[in-house]
Amino acid sequence: MADFEHPYDKRRRLAREHDLFAGIQRRAAGKPEQQKKTHQQELNEARADALKGKRK
Repeated sequence: MADFEHPYDKRRRLAREHDLFAGIQRRAAGKPEQQKKTHQQELNEARADALKGKRK
């Protein structure tokens, strides 16, 4: 039970690792670092993509 990780902690850790990996990929591609998007911006983009019938 010593290696138990709470689901919320796991989600936050995976999200952070994903953000770091995405940043590494962007730098490797030579693209500028993007500003951190707000949750509302992400929702708006997802809604626009859904309306266009595009999947993420």
